[in-house]
Amino acid sequence: MNDASGRLKRREFLGAAATGAVLLASRPAVAAAAKGKSTPTTPSAHKLPSASSALYVCEMCGHVEFRDPPEFCPVCHAEEQFNTKSSIFTDALAKWKDGEAKHTPVIRVQEKSALVSEVPCKEVYVRVGKTMHELEKANHIHFVDFYLDEMFFTRFFASPHMQPAVVFFVVGDAAKIRAVAYCSKHGFWKAEAPL
Repeated sequence: MNDASGRLKRREFLGAAATGAVLLASRPAVAAAAKGKSTPTTPSAHKLPSASSALYVCEMCGHVEFRDPPEFCPVCHAEEQFNTKSSIFTDALAKWKDGEAKHTPVIRVQEKSALVSEVPCKEVYVRVGKTMHELEKANHIHFVDFYLDEMFFTRFFASPHMQPAVVFFVVGDAAKIRAVAYCSKHGFWKAEAPL
């Protein structure tokens, strides 16, 4: 779509996306991500990245791609706005050595869900930091992106008025989950866990 008037404005997108705090991963998206196939909300499948491969960051919304950059960002749908930034995680850790305790996502997975017991799914708890992060306008967790087997599947928006923690329910057979947190002052931090 080349017509800018036909696109969702960034402010409208952020307002609409910030309405939910509890996320439910849909069966088709999770199944496709686990099999490496694309869905309308995920980029097309690419080979797995090597340890030395580049990272790509959307200049519009901060989404990180661990594979080749897609034509459209899966979060903000900006067209071809990715730049190579391979050291975002190591730079944050090097610059703020004591920042890991407040910024690295902590992931806990339960094999069965007590809340969503009628559907076979895994309950995933994520909080940013072993020590809770500050809730200040100039220094807060802005968002956490989630990936199943290297494929992006959803974003959790936080704000200076809420603790950066979420629980969601994964349906499917993905092998691992990755969380990428972005702090408005201290940059990008990541963690992953087996599912």
